[in-house]
Formats: sequence, C-alpha cells, structure tokens
Amino acid sequence: MLALNEQPPRRANLIGIGAPRTATSSLARMLGATRKVFIPAEKEVNGFGIDAYMTEARYQTRFADARSDCRYLADISPVYLSSRQAAERIRSYNPEAKIIATLREPVSRVISQYRHMKAKIDVSLGPELALDIDAYLRAGLAEI
Repeated sequence: MLALNEQPPRRANLIGIGAPRTATSSLARMLGATRKVFIPAEKEVNGFGIDAYMTEARYQTRFADARSDCRYLADISPVYLSSRQAAERIRSYNPEAKIIATLREPVSRVISQYRHMKAKIDVSLGPELALDIDAYLRAGLAEI
C-alpha cells in the first residue's frame, strides 16, 4: 500500500524486441546515451516470457535506479520477438508501452549468429561439437 504522498513505481514504457544479432545492444547504447532513456545495467531483463522466477516486483527493481527526468524506462530483450506470450504480457503490464523492433536481412543474420556461436565454442570440447556452417545455414534458413 502506498503512503499518502507516495507515487507508484514507474513502469517500463519502452520495449525493444528483435532477433539475435540485429543490433539490440547498439540500440540500447544509443538510447542510453540520450539520458532521456534509462537502460538497466543488465540490458536484457527478459521479464515477459522466459524467466519463470521473474515476478512483477522483481522486474520493477531493474528500473529502481532510473532518474526521475528519464522519459523512458527501457527493456531491450530480443527474446520477446520469438515468445508467444510476451506481447500479451507486455500489454497487460503497460498498455501504453512503445515497442521498437530491430530486424536484419535473414541470411546475414544467420551467418552472424553462426560466427558468434562458433567464437563462443570451447575448442577443447572436441570436433564432435564443432559447428557445421552448411548445416547451420540450412537449419536457420528453414526457420525463415
């Protein structure tokens, strides 16, 4: 319950969605540089779909450090684009929220994702875990 003069916590009102490797990190840096947009330290809050332990109260704590003069509190979480329930959850949380989507030409996005994943693979794990670009592209293009 709020005290007499206490304001309710501000809600995230700018949601960024996009496939992996579509410049959501760049978007977050550019928006945060304006000082009118608060970006939490952990850009991908993922509050609307994949974290079963993310309660609304826990989600709100990610925005507690926002200055009062920030016009937007932003959650830039690419996973929302592929989530079946995220859109309804976002609308239920804040029907006035603005949505920004980042997209990329599909073939270059798949190649970028492949290179990103290959760079993250620990080569000491053995050749059976090596990524095959042809198989990766076939699988990725089949999803488009």
